[in-house]
Amino acid sequence: MTNRKTLQAAVAAAESQLVEARGVLGQWRDRTADAVADLARVEALSGDELLDDAEAAAAWPVRVREARDAVTVAERATEAQERRVLVAERVWLGAQAALLQAVEVEPAAAALKGHTDRTAELLAALEEHDGPYVHRSRVAALERTPGQPTVIDVPKSRPLAQAARLAELRHQVLVAMAAGEDPAGVVAARGEDFVEDDCYPACVQATGLVPAPAYVARVEAVRVRVAELEALPGQIAAEVEALPERAAREGWSAEVLAQAEERRRARVEDIPGELDEAREALSALTGGS
Repeated sequence: MTNRKTLQAAVAAAESQLVEARGVLGQWRDRTADAVADLARVEALSGDELLDDAEAAAAWPVRVREARDAVTVAERATEAQERRVLVAERVWLGAQAALLQAVEVEPAAAALKGHTDRTAELLAALEEHDGPYVHRSRVAALERTPGQPTVIDVPKSRPLAQAARLAELRHQVLVAMAAGEDPAGVVAARGEDFVEDDCYPACVQATGLVPAPAYVARVEAVRVRVAELEALPGQIAAEVEALPERAAREGWSAEVLAQAEERRRARVEDIPGELDEAREALSALTGGS
């Protein structure tokens, strides 16, 4: 069994890295917003302003290009940092799962086993002494007078078993999330005897560091991105094939048609790199599954 302090230290380290990654993400989002605002200001220069300032007019195309490049850089950096945050969240979820295994699952299972083993010993001795044993709650149910309420004494093993099952369920929720899976399926399959909120550890509930629904949605967005990029070359090929007909219908010049085809070819050339990045991100979030 891993030392509990070691597991707690691992959670603390993962949380620190996650908070730092989110801080960097916030900075890049601010930079993106600033870059977008700057581009809007540059593009909003009126014709009169450019006519009245020859120097500004000469520099305007360069300023627009630089402003657009700044937006592109900031957006791409933000996307990359978003992926890093997701990876940091997965590491934190894995650390939390290991800690919960040690502090809840194993103690609960040990308590249940100890009680069950002792019960078996006592029942064996009792049956040897007085014959087959029937729990008094079953006897009371058989002997009760019709119309009278049945009083059932719950065996001490029942709450112990419930605690062990709930601890294991919470652990499986974290394991599922760390594997990039929706834990709702785990809860639906194994949580019928519990209040739904109790099935989720506090750390992934609404006020936790990584709320389950939001995390699952972000991982699913990466999956969707991979699927979209995989389908994109075929979609662009179909567009290129249809361009001549569109050009004839809309009266494009040969130059406009060539430019439209070139833009699409350039987009296809960018797809492999983007797809590799998206697949790498998905692999990091799902453990390669």
